[in-house]
Amino acid sequence: MTPTAGRLAGRFIRARAIARGDQIAFEEFVDRSGWTDGHIIKAAISGSNTTNASAFVQQVGADFMEYVRAKSVVGRLSGFRRTPFATRVVRQTSGPAAFWVGESGLIPVGRATYTKDDGLAPTKCSAIAVQTLELARASGSESILLADLGKATAEAIDASFFDPANSGSTDEPASVTNGQTSVSASTTAAADLADAVSALVAGGGDFEAAVWVMRPEVYSILVLTRVASEDGRIATRPVLTTSAIPKDTSGSPIVLVDPSGIELAGGVDAQLDVSLHGDIIMDDDPTGTGAAGYTGLWQTESFAMRATAHIAWRAASGRAVYVADAAY
Repeated sequence: MTPTAGRLAGRFIRARAIARGDQIAFEEFVDRSGWTDGHIIKAAISGSNTTNASAFVQQVGADFMEYVRAKSVVGRLSGFRRTPFATRVVRQTSGPAAFWVGESGLIPVGRATYTKDDGLAPTKCSAIAVQTLELARASGSESILLADLGKATAEAIDASFFDPANSGSTDEPASVTNGQTSVSASTTAAADLADAVSALVAGGGDFEAAVWVMRPEVYSILVLTRVASEDGRIATRPVLTTSAIPKDTSGSPIVLVDPSGIELAGGVDAQLDVSLHGDIIMDDDPTGTGAAGYTGLWQTESFAMRATAHIAWRAASGRAVYVADAAY
């Protein structure tokens, strides 16, 4: 993440909140702020959000996603097979082979085989955060405003990406661990992790490209018990941690994933918008029978920030393995 990642998006959100929909007031506020990127923010405000403005000012949405990628494990992983949305992909399932041949002998031809995968349909991850106008007016508050929205988006992406119970739907891609090989946790962490390595290799995964992913407290325990090293590695492979990995009384999964066998589309841009009017259902299940009542933004001197990121993925069989219910 660059030192300024998220700054442009945070300023966009803050300016939209303070302007209260008044274009003149907005431009005056940006001019008074003396921001060097003020011209980009002023251009972005000309549209109702960051997607129907010009391609140039879509830097705002890209800046937000740069911030999110730095906060999420999915954003920090490298080696994905990047694909556009809704584009069929030809994938090589086996490559040509080489042979030892005697003098003047015929050289066999090892035939490569291919398969076609349907394109990844765009799915969207959206977050809404509510803050007070008093905070927006505070000097330098753009980083605070952005933090909640960015963290929520990063955690939602990571949770869906790694949760073995996520079998996917039309609205959400299945996790890379769903339906993959699992290792039942025992009382010996080193043995379980060794089994995970063997399972990944047996399934066709590239261990040299693999990364361990787990909750931060699990990694700390593995370091204290000398199963993991303090340099952020286990068995020569790097470790990434996220609190978005699911956890219950049985424990949490430890994932070994090979990104080179995962298709990834999107995740580079986002739609940002701000509203100071209307009512918000302050509930994580707004359609449920127990949903909370409405909260008026105008009445509470608050505003709502919304971010929507389009992202989708698909893992090939054998490219992720996990130790189930690790509770060392």
